[in-house]
Amino acid sequence: MHKALWIPIIIGGVLGTAVVVGGSLFGVSAIMNAAIPKKIETHDLGLVTPLQSFKFALTTSDVAFKVAEDGNARIECRETEKVYHTVENSGGTLTITQVNKKSWIENLADFGYDYRVTVYLPAGIYNAMDFQCTTGNLSIPEGFVFSSMKAKSTTGNLSLSCGVVGEAELKNTTGNILVDKMSPSSLNASVSTGNITLKNGTVGGALKTSSSTGNTRLENMEADSFDAHASTGNITFSHSVCSGQLKAETSTGNVRFDEADCDTMKVKTSTGNVTGVLLSPKIFYATTSTGKVNVPHSTEGGLAEISTRTGNITITIKE
Repeated sequence: MHKALWIPIIIGGVLGTAVVVGGSLFGVSAIMNAAIPKKIETHDLGLVTPLQSFKFALTTSDVAFKVAEDGNARIECRETEKVYHTVENSGGTLTITQVNKKSWIENLADFGYDYRVTVYLPAGIYNAMDFQCTTGNLSIPEGFVFSSMKAKSTTGNLSLSCGVVGEAELKNTTGNILVDKMSPSSLNASVSTGNITLKNGTVGGALKTSSSTGNTRLENMEADSFDAHASTGNITFSHSVCSGQLKAETSTGNVRFDEADCDTMKVKTSTGNVTGVLLSPKIFYATTSTGKVNVPHSTEGGLAEISTRTGNITITIKE
């Protein structure tokens, strides 16, 4: 047989062997995982003062805070004998770490089990929150207030209705960020492909957002300033007002105002449109290369600089 004909045969054989071996290893891993005992471990915290800080270092576990109506501070960990959580309450800081003692082959098919940490605490004011996780979600309802917050996840979602007094820094990659009724001194939320939704809050200082392909929506928000950046995602300001400058920049995404307002604004897109309704007059300086411009001609109000390359600009003032 010609030498050239042997090459695809050899490659096919290697790939076929790899598929068979990989499938076999995956099957063995699934069987081994099914045999690992599952459990729910409860850690009684006793009396937890409102000055407690929290630090989470997790991989796959979801974390949910719940108000302990009975006043019994405790942590419930849904885990296995080989992937478990350590809980340390020392020096006013509660540290929860996820530990993985599985072998490499057991980790091949480590899915389908819902690793979870549920934190039951009395409602009140606590110190700093530091949350870091790879695939897990973080959920904190109303009733909890933190002096500051740093929350970072890769594919997990952040769903926060808690209060924050100081700075709030939220970061995701493909997960979504949903914040409701949070009023920190400053707020910085960033994602890559996830969406950002911020609602019903008052930020004492700057409110900043950053996204790549995800959409950003501010609804019923107030702040000293808005600074929103996106690549292909849309940016929406709905019934949101800042006392200073509003900045919004995106490439192919649209920027929309639904009865929003600011002192001055600077908006820039490439192919995206800039449309909507503002609450007060502005002195518009609107430019576009090939798009259409339709803005009010006013001589009062703050400066509104809007520029696009091919996008349209259509703005009206609420009467």
